[in-house]
This record gives sequence, structure tokens and C-alpha cells, in this order.
Amino acid sequence: MGEKMGKIKRFIILMGVVGAVSVSVIASSPAFGGAPRNDDKLSLRANEVSEAISKYFDEIDFNDPLIIRAREMTMFMDSFVNLYTMQAKDESERRKLLTEAGRVACEKASKGHPKVYGWMVDYFYTGYESYNIEEGMAMLEQHINNPNCLTLKKQQIAKRIEGMHKLIPGILAPNFIISDNEGKNFEFHKFKGNADYKLLLFWSADCSHCVELVNEIASLPSVARNDKGAAHHNDNESVIARHEVPKQSQLDIIAVGLDETESGTQKWETIIAGLSGWKHLHAKEGVNSLVANDYFILSTPVMFLIGNENNVIISIPNNFDELIKDLVSGSAKMEV
Repeated sequence: MGEKMGKIKRFIILMGVVGAVSVSVIASSPAFGGAPRNDDKLSLRANEVSEAISKYFDEIDFNDPLIIRAREMTMFMDSFVNLYTMQAKDESERRKLLTEAGRVACEKASKGHPKVYGWMVDYFYTGYESYNIEEGMAMLEQHINNPNCLTLKKQQIAKRIEGMHKLIPGILAPNFIISDNEGKNFEFHKFKGNADYKLLLFWSADCSHCVELVNEIASLPSVARNDKGAAHHNDNESVIARHEVPKQSQLDIIAVGLDETESGTQKWETIIAGLSGWKHLHAKEGVNSLVANDYFILSTPVMFLIGNENNVIISIPNNFDELIKDLVSGSAKMEV
């Protein structure tokens, strides 16, 4: 085992098969799908990246299950994924390249040991779930149905894919009843706010991506107001201005906190105290709660833009930029 781990580590550090590409990319490679340093990106020619990808797994024995016990294996795969993403010119291309990286790696692993194959599928599931890469998640379906794939995440992947098929724009959003932060019963379908749309947000105060998204949403004009009537956050003006967000109130925010721990719940209580005007709900069972199951929530944050009158799903934005685009585009005007 030590020999195998050492081989992986030496390969990660040296990557002799790809020459000068290796040291800069491997040494500075961020986590799954992260953007590489600008100087690394500029220093690599397209043919060098292509060569690195084509030879990346040449020295790896996928038939040896001991390789997945090496802690360097995750770093090794992060570097492979980032060879793809450094070629992306925009977010759409990045998502396609992340899916392609998973397709290539899982196909390679499928010819090896079932445990290695399963580990590879689990690795990409975790990355795709973190970045909400639905294209990649759909690609994994064929692998979890392969009896040779000893994945530990089959149930989660299957559930995620089921949600992708069932929760789509144009269908009625699932109804739910849950207590709000004032202890009153809240029924989603019966809630009719003052805005054109409902934004259903699943989030956790312990999740940094969630808190960042909450702050971005709070920066929207006439959405989140503090006691003095001023916007709670206003550090995202450039994004708002770029998409020409209308000044009138367009959103009623229904934010479902999925914090389960005591510390997480305390953070949630602290944050929502500064977000008056939102409807705050807390599902104490977290991702295992009934409402999270109905919406196929496996990680946070997740948003649903929903018509206020008919409770029909209009869009499922992956991030704040997509939310803004949906609000000012035809998709947010499509009342089914």
C-alpha cells in the first residue's frame, strides 16, 4: 500500500509525462472545479492542456483498490478536473467541461476495480452537488445503474436525478406546512404576498455559500429591508445595475433554514434578525425534513422562483446572477 500511495504522490508532484504543465497546475490546483490562478491559466497553451489530459491517468492502476485510500487521490483528481475548467470562457462552458471531465474519469475507472469505480462516481457526485451541475449529475445515472460500480452515494444520486425530472419549470410547486420563526403555522400555497413572485430559498447558516447568497438577495431593491427601511445589504449594486433590476418589489422571500445543530440554529437566529420582511421557516430535521424531501434538497443553497398567484415553478436559478436574469427576462413573466 505504501508503494502505491508513494507512486500517486510522486506522480502528483512530478507528472513527468506532461512536462512543464505539471508542477504549476498540481502545486496550485484549487478544489473541485475552482478557478486556477491567472498566471497558471495564461502560462498554459491549449495543446499542453490537451496533452496533460490525454496522459493524465497513464500511470494509475485503476484495478488496485488501495489507491483510493491515499489522501493524495482527491488532490490528484482536483488537478485533473481543473485542467478542464481552466479552458472555460464562461460559466456555461465551465459546466459542460466539468461534465466532460466526469465522463472521461468515470469511464476510465469503470474498467478497473469496482471500489475504485465507485469512489470515482462518488467524487464527481460530491463536486456536482456542490456546484449544482445538473448535466454532470445526469451523466452519473448510467454509472450508478452499473452493477460493477460500488458507489456509496447511489441513493443520493438517484434522489437528485429524480428531483431533476420531477421539479421542473411549469409544474405546481409542492405544498408544505411548517412553523415560522414566530411559532405560527405557515402553509406555502396559501401564502399570497405583495410581490409578483415567491422566492423559496433553502439554506443553512453554517454554509458560507448560503450566507453569501442571502447577502446578495438582501441587496435587491425593495426585497429585504431593515427597521429603518433601508436595504439590509447593498454591496452588489454592480450586478443589479448590469441586469437593470426594476426598482419595484418583485419578490416575497420564503427562506427555509435547514440547520440541525445548536450552533447552526443560533447563527440562523442571528442572521434572520437582520432580515425583516422575509418569511423565515426552520426545518429542524434539516435535509431529512419532509419539506426538504419534497423538494429533493440534498445540499444548500437551493432556490425556486415561483408564481405568487398559481404556485407554479418559474425557474430554478443556480446562483444569484441567474436569479437576476430570470427576474428581468421572459422566464419571470411566464405565468403558467
